[in-house]
Amino acid sequence: MSQPGYNYRKNFLENGYRSLIRDAFRIMLGVLLIIIGLIGGLIPVFQGWIFGIPGLIILADYFPPLKRILDWAKKKSGFNKKKAV
Repeated sequence: MSQPGYNYRKNFLENGYRSLIRDAFRIMLGVLLIIIGLIGGLIPVFQGWIFGIPGLIILADYFPPLKRILDWAKKKSGFNKKKAV
C-alpha cells in the first residue's frame, strides 16, 4: 500500500512546480464552479447544475469521496453503460 500523497510527491519530483500550479488551479476552478452552482440553485433564472456538475467532475480527480459520488451518479443515470452495437 502506498503512502498518502505519494503520487503527488512523485509527480512533483518529475514535473516540478508546473504540475503543482496546474493542480492548484484545477482545484480552485472546481471549487469556484461548485460555489457558482450552489448560488445558481438559489436564483430561479440561473441554472446552477450547469456549473456544479463540471466542478464535481474536476474535483473528483483529487478527492475520493467526490469520485464515489460521481460514480454513483453515473451509475444511477445509466451514463457509463456501454452500448451494444
